[in-house]
Amino acid sequence: EWVSATPVMLLCLAALGSSMQDELVQDWPLATRTMVWDIVMVIMGLVQSAVVNDNFGWAACGCGVGAGCMVFYGVNRMTSQSVKNAATTHEVVSLRALEYFTYLLWAFFPIIHISYRTGFIDYFQEEIAMAVMDVVAKQIYSVTLLTGN
Repeated sequence: EWVSATPVMLLCLAALGSSMQDELVQDWPLATRTMVWDIVMVIMGLVQSAVVNDNFGWAACGCGVGAGCMVFYGVNRMTSQSVKNAATTHEVVSLRALEYFTYLLWAFFPIIHISYRTGFIDYFQEEIAMAVMDVVAKQIYSVTLLTGN
């Protein structure tokens, strides 16, 4: 589900602040790269969950974290482009809030997963925490998009 949901969320971020522009997405190569890194990040999390070999799993986790950093970099670049085109201070605040919410909420997913893999929480707790964070992230994201832009 995340392989389809998060790229759409990133595409929405890329399209923000473009209401007065000729193009819906101002930098398609940047948006595409960010979405590809996002898919790599999700797949690496899946690989880490599925493999039996711990060393290979942790290597996949490291690759996923690296891909996540690239996603965050892309989010920053896309938001900065949107801020340049923002017409009001309210728009700028809304765009930056959405950017920071994205960082904050998306960072919880690997923290929860790593907590499970290291034995800090059990499988049931991981599933509950992931479901709650998924709902919270999507709801905050949606409300911010609808009220701020």
